[in-house]
Amino acid sequence: MLAWLLGAGLGPAAVAVPVNLTANALAGAAQRWFKRLRRTDDLSRLVRAATGTSVDLTQAEFDAVRKLLEDQQTWNVAGRGAVEDVATRIADCLPPRDGRIADDAHAAALTIARGLLEFAVADLDPKLFQQVLLARLQRMETGQASALDEALLGLHARFDSVMEQLKLVLDRLPPGPAGRGQIAVYLRTLIDWLNTDPWPRDPQFGGSVLTPAAIERKLRITATGRDSEQDLDADGLAQQCGRLVILGGPGSGKTWLAKRTARRCAEDALEVLAAGGTLEEVELPLYTTCSHLFGAGGDIREAVVSSALGQIADLGGPRSSKALGVFFAERNAPTLLVVDSLDEAHGPSGRLRQAGALPWRIVLTSRPSSWRNQLTISDTDDSHRVGELQPLRYPDDVEPFIERWFAGRPERGQDLAAQIARRPGLQQAATVPLILAFYCIVAGTGPLPDFRPDLYTKVLNRMLTGRWRDDDDRQPDAGTCLQTLRARAWDGAASNHPVSGVGMWADDIPTERVRLSDADADALDHVATPLGPPNLDTRKTLRRFIHRSIREHLVAEHVASLPVDQAVKVLLPHLWYDPDWEYTAPGALAMHPQHDQLLRDLICSAASSDQIPGDLSVLDAGWEFRGLLARVAAESSEADWSPEVAGMIGQARVELARSGRFGDLGGAAHWGTSNRQAREALLELLPRADGWAAEPLADGLALLDPTAEDKRQAREALLELLARATYGVEAGRLADRLALLDPTAEDKRQAREALLGLLARAANSDDSSEAGRLADQLALLDPTAEDKRQAREALLGLLARAANSLEAAYLAGGLALLDPTAEDKRQAREALLELLAQADRSWEAGRLADGLARLDPTVHDLRTWRAWAVRPTAELLAAVRHNSALTNWQAALPSLTSLSGPPA
Repeated sequence: MLAWLLGAGLGPAAVAVPVNLTANALAGAAQRWFKRLRRTDDLSRLVRAATGTSVDLTQAEFDAVRKLLEDQQTWNVAGRGAVEDVATRIADCLPPRDGRIADDAHAAALTIARGLLEFAVADLDPKLFQQVLLARLQRMETGQASALDEALLGLHARFDSVMEQLKLVLDRLPPGPAGRGQIAVYLRTLIDWLNTDPWPRDPQFGGSVLTPAAIERKLRITATGRDSEQDLDADGLAQQCGRLVILGGPGSGKTWLAKRTARRCAEDALEVLAAGGTLEEVELPLYTTCSHLFGAGGDIREAVVSSALGQIADLGGPRSSKALGVFFAERNAPTLLVVDSLDEAHGPSGRLRQAGALPWRIVLTSRPSSWRNQLTISDTDDSHRVGELQPLRYPDDVEPFIERWFAGRPERGQDLAAQIARRPGLQQAATVPLILAFYCIVAGTGPLPDFRPDLYTKVLNRMLTGRWRDDDDRQPDAGTCLQTLRARAWDGAASNHPVSGVGMWADDIPTERVRLSDADADALDHVATPLGPPNLDTRKTLRRFIHRSIREHLVAEHVASLPVDQAVKVLLPHLWYDPDWEYTAPGALAMHPQHDQLLRDLICSAASSDQIPGDLSVLDAGWEFRGLLARVAAESSEADWSPEVAGMIGQARVELARSGRFGDLGGAAHWGTSNRQAREALLELLPRADGWAAEPLADGLALLDPTAEDKRQAREALLELLARATYGVEAGRLADRLALLDPTAEDKRQAREALLGLLARAANSDDSSEAGRLADQLALLDPTAEDKRQAREALLGLLARAANSLEAAYLAGGLALLDPTAEDKRQAREALLELLAQADRSWEAGRLADGLARLDPTVHDLRTWRAWAVRPTAELLAAVRHNSALTNWQAALPSLTSLSGPPA
């Protein structure tokens, strides 16, 4: 058996099934193996690799083989014979047919037997399996590997039970750059690390520990390109942009999206490698943070690679880690570099400009206040984008998120969704991903809090006392833990820049050892995670808070506990242009027991006066202080303040609204007076605005709890502007704002009429740059069958003449939303296929393939693949299989030779 498994080929297989592999164990291994296989695709890939044929297994054949090998009786018989006997019985499930003779069926059966026995040995005889892996990797290192070696390694590298064995073996290979084995381990380890749940699970939730992949929702980005601004799918942009900067406020999902992007890239890479793709053609991801990158030594390649690999716990030992470092440092092939959290890094940002010179795609995330064009973005390159994350949609995104979170206790999810549905203020807050996660954490304990400080307090109590990925029943002292956490948060926030005085919050905080009970110490680790053992010299432990907003809340609580005069001294240097304190300062002001006096004294100190200025603009030319007051309003109620101070805060909000600065106006449902005044101001401005200026005015109105009459007036103004609009982007954005204001059926009809007029004009002038967006907006306005027909006619005309791949993809996406006929889809596919044959960049081809996949592609379409400059995407292949009759697919396979190989 050992000699056969160690061999590079299939055998003969006249070797006995080892007696230590019992029938029960082998049947159980078969059940686990087939459970992990991706239906027929994985098994077909093994068979093609071993036999050299292009014939896949049918679903019936797959099911027959699975039934045979999961049957304990099969292995009872095999235990008295040889592997050859098992292969013979498998071959009986694979009768000869077009493209496959009896010898092919027998070779396929031996391949399946080998794959299953290797998987079983990995579980039941790890030492034997390590020898098998080492032999395979040595053949790969010396260029002697067979196609079957490649396929089996790619398949089994996805299995957790194999990964640990693979790591042990990799570190025994001779020095050199990483090969396929190390890359497979790296990708699997990266996927697992990026898919770790960052939040606690209380026993009341039931179910298994959540992973981001289980609950995450697709996000959208308003991205600025060369000519216009568009609302686009975040995943699509991240897959296709050469440079993408993602901006978003706290909790908006920046890190969520960054990790999702890197994880999806790693998953796709594993699939391509398992299908026989080479390391040179597959795109590989690196994920790091700005804080780690800025602190790394060496040249830019060394800094990127060391900061990315250094975060991952175990890559198979020092030899494997070093090999991976050499591999990536020398790599010029397709690579995705995801650099997260610019706002959490300090020091010179020259590393980002250096990274811009790398021949890799780059995705960068940051809060808007920290983005100052540190990464070069070309205005003339369509693949370079800067975009801002959009909130989740209520209820379309929010309710499915809640449903998945509470899959184990659906009644709790239903209660939470009902609470949010009854309270408009909660609906708005729930569109922020982090706040929605917090709502889920505290659900089931009564009404949700109105203000963030109260919500964070509840979340921290549950993080400290709830179960944290185990069944530990010890209960920590929450009061002691919170006191320690506030002290640690403040220790990392107390230092300021020696010249400017702005905050310099280090990402990692060195903490002294504190005498605590074991339960308290473990609970603290849930919130401020240790990054390693204590330093041998200082005895301090580096820690990082689980989320920046948690840390900001704890610092705000510390400041709120200080006497008024001390709190003024702490806050005064951070009122202007200080990202570290942008949300901490208003939280501290709102939570302070003497908040009225604190705010008065702070304003007087800022103005160097004994009196509060009658006009705040004298100390706020840049609107920073009035923005602070608006954020204070979001954390408190108008009734919490004296009439004088409440009036001052309200006036600041009205002035912000009049000036078009709406970013800080939301979440203040308890400020009825200034909300009304601000709405009146906006409604007065809206009829006099042009189309571009009306968009932010409508956005601001939607944040201010508008009444039905407010919405009616706003819709009337927007429809008048829409009727006069001359640009597609302008009209599309006006229609988008109209949809947020509860439009009537007549409102929608007028809006559709305006959009169809612009679509017709675009078709007549051969201008496809804005037509796709117009179609997207039309689809949201309940179009009639005739509306859809007119729009499809315009889009197909433009698509037939399109020369720009991105514009063609947008046109196809708009068409797919408008109930296209079979003939419409055929014409659209024909246009996209012509462009695909000319596409020579993977991101450009990927966008076209995505459009094609939405239009019911068939085997006939895929036959043109060998004329493309790039390989078809996995999504396109899946769509072709779904939309083609099995007999047509099988008949076409001989002409679709080596789908996983490079085009001829």
